[in-house]
Amino acid sequence: MQTLRLELPVIVIASATLLVLAWDGVLSRLEGLMLVAMGAAFTLAVIRVARRESIGVKLEFAREFGRRRLTSRQALSEMLMLAIGIVVIVTGADWLVDGAVALARLWRVSDAFIGLTIVAIGTSAPELVTAIISTLRGERDIAMGNLIGSSVYNILVILGVTCLFPADGIEVGGHLVRIDIPVMLGVALLCIPVFISGRRISRLEGSFFVGAYAAYLAYLIIQRT
Repeated sequence: MQTLRLELPVIVIASATLLVLAWDGVLSRLEGLMLVAMGAAFTLAVIRVARRESIGVKLEFAREFGRRRLTSRQALSEMLMLAIGIVVIVTGADWLVDGAVALARLWRVSDAFIGLTIVAIGTSAPELVTAIISTLRGERDIAMGNLIGSSVYNILVILGVTCLFPADGIEVGGHLVRIDIPVMLGVALLCIPVFISGRRISRLEGSFFVGAYAAYLAYLIIQRT
């Protein structure tokens, strides 16, 4: 129910807001700041909802994780692994961008095409693995939260923060404004009836989404290369 009441409306609002802001072909610093503010508001809303979890949820969490406290050595080890993970992510992101740009030049296609295909699929792979493992283990709320949450943060926080760096904002290509962002908004709107109907996403509906993405990918390959 939290997904239906909070996360799903937010992803629709975020997609619609991005379409409106990008309609003039540029995302300015002020618009980036607006997106970041929306992301912060969403984060506060999620925290507020989490603090109001039912006693049943809190008891389940206590049974699963108990009241264990980390020792100083354990805390140091966890922080070290976190630091190593951040370094790996930053290094990997740098390699990913360099490789994507090189492929765009080699294939003589636009950077947007590479971003919409290879980079998008590559960066979504960890989310796909997380969602599948969570679903197989019966933790389907984690799968849904991961997918919807990452979509919201990609639009509001990641894109918003990125807009704060260039003085003249980020240019948004015509194809992105006329086709790709509206497709994203259309998918978000399509999720509403799919999620509400029985509060379950069937295999047939999942197959439809996969087929729709395959059709979109085919369109990109045919029209953008």
